[in-house]
Amino acid sequence: MKRLGRTVALASQLGISMGLMGAGVMVLGLLAGKWVDARWGTAPFATMFCTLAGALAGQIAIYRWVKHAVSRLPEQEHVYQLPDVFSALRLAVKTLALMIVPVLVGIGTSFLITQKGRNRIIVTLISALVGLVAGLAGSLHAARSVGGEQG
Repeated sequence: MKRLGRTVALASQLGISMGLMGAGVMVLGLLAGKWVDARWGTAPFATMFCTLAGALAGQIAIYRWVKHAVSRLPEQEHVYQLPDVFSALRLAVKTLALMIVPVLVGIGTSFLITQKGRNRIIVTLISALVGLVAGLAGSLHAARSVGGEQG
């Protein structure tokens, strides 16, 4: 039972850290891209590039955290079969797409709605937030469907 508690605690810590890291790095990329666009007049290309770069950097950081967390588990707890690995990888890619695509659609929509103006940043952030909420809802739905298959 002690191992189960440690595993649950590690998974909870990892889940919270992954969410904050993924969202934080992506928002940082968005803000950096907006700054570059404002400074050099490259809108919307730097914002889109930096947001994608932030999303990629967040995923790399998440991967490294998961790899470190798995290395902290006792050896017999993380022996995986090849189909399990592919299933987990497929779920990770699906979750990534469900999180990133709505955010990018929201950001792209905000560029179409507001050409220039003072409210452009606010509209972009609101659109990105709406996309993030939609992505979270899609990811939760995907996680529940996977949980239902296993349960």
